[in-house]
Amino acid sequence: MQNIKYSFVAASLAVIADAQGSDPVQFECSVGSNMLAQVSTEIQSQGPFLMNIETNSPHNLAFTNFCTQEIDSTTVAYCSDAPTLVTDSLDDQNLFGVGDDFAGDMQGGYTCDGRIVTGSVGLTTSAAGLSVETQEVYTVRSITESAWNYNVLGMGSGSISLAAGSPTIVNTAESGLSGFALETGPVADQSFAGGSAAITPNLYIGQGDYSSIFD
Repeated sequence: MQNIKYSFVAASLAVIADAQGSDPVQFECSVGSNMLAQVSTEIQSQGPFLMNIETNSPHNLAFTNFCTQEIDSTTVAYCSDAPTLVTDSLDDQNLFGVGDDFAGDMQGGYTCDGRIVTGSVGLTTSAAGLSVETQEVYTVRSITESAWNYNVLGMGSGSISLAAGSPTIVNTAESGLSGFALETGPVADQSFAGGSAAITPNLYIGQGDYSSIFD
């Protein structure tokens, strides 16, 4: 059975693992039909939305109900239609903290245009609560290119960044240290080989004692 663990830290794992104090916060996590890890998220009290985990770009990104894509020179469609097939649920007209526009942002398999908003972003913890922080979100009004996610179902409502320099990682740092640990478990049905080790995906974020996680 293949059991995938993926981790990132802003300092060495040894330093994080040796940190004294409480365990890092555990968050609800699932694996979508696109085989990507997703977290349940509220943005400015809207949601919850299923958001993919982003580790390259430091930006949070969410698709709005205003989002469109240009199929060809004469055809425009909603972003929920093929070939982008995203979940465009964020109500564009009820967002506050509106800042600058952005264009050509490339992440999660898409190139996007839209506007940046600042407000509450809440991730659902395993204790059935929300961990809420004030963060920027790149809200998408237009997808101009779809790369590796072309015609892929289950893309969710956007992505929460856990990259270096992302708001979630920076805001959970103590003594300059933070990071996350993600365990997805088996990524496909392996019953043909007699496998049956299905587990619940686990996600931990922030500084703390990771020694019991990296077993």
